[in-house]
Amino acid sequence: MQSPRNLRLSLISLLLLVVPASFGALWIRSVAVEQRPIKWQKFTSDAVSMHLRDGRDVLVFASPSYHPESGLAVLALGDPRIRRAFNSGDFVALILEYDDWQGKEIRTLFHEFGPTKAPFVVLYRSEDSPTSIRPISADAVLQHLPETFRPPYGVLFGVSIALWGVIWVIGASRGTGGLHDSTPATPTPDCEDSAQNVKSSRRDL
Repeated sequence: MQSPRNLRLSLISLLLLVVPASFGALWIRSVAVEQRPIKWQKFTSDAVSMHLRDGRDVLVFASPSYHPESGLAVLALGDPRIRRAFNSGDFVALILEYDDWQGKEIRTLFHEFGPTKAPFVVLYRSEDSPTSIRPISADAVLQHLPETFRPPYGVLFGVSIALWGVIWVIGASRGTGGLHDSTPATPTPDCEDSAQNVKSSRRDL
């Protein structure tokens, strides 16, 4: 049967294995989720109004098919930091692709933000006025996106691994191997009596 000290060391060792594994799994999952591509939905004025009523910010990408900068804008909006913000639920992504200026939806945006031949981004906020971003760059978009707290699973994973290593080394340096109790066993009274009897028998002989 394990002594109380051995049992405590075993429980601590088990905990120090479970905690890093848990943080590691959460870290891998968060990285995988955050790096998923942005799921663009078709832009409509009604869709913007609906999401704003739900308290969600909306990022609209107006992409003219005839303009060469549209491809560069797509690359900028695919920046890992913007994908992370989208997959964290910071905004809803809507796209308006058009090939002329006569469409109802693009004319609505032109009326509100001014006409342009180049692609542009509009960020609608549920609690603030909308912002037009042009020219499009990842840094310009990120500057206007809300900052949300994200648990630092990677840091916690690293710290827990380091802590596990330190405690394991300390246990090994004490001869416990992190698990076993090296304290010498204390003789029981029965053992002491038996030893005395053996000594007496030897003297009688």
